[in-house]
Amino acid sequence: MGSKWCIYRLGDIAEFSYGKMPKKEFVGTGDYVIFSGYKYTESYPESKILRQVS
Repeated sequence: MGSKWCIYRLGDIAEFSYGKMPKKEFVGTGDYVIFSGYKYTESYPESKILRQVS
């Protein structure tokens, strides 16, 4: 009984978006994750993307 892997293109299963830079005084105070390049760095109290992602 072997495991079965599905192969997907990253853009088919996830969406990434650039947003506005966060204000420094609010960094680390919220529920939205801030990514820097390739990793999670901090949190922020509001979403900063230009449109809603479902």
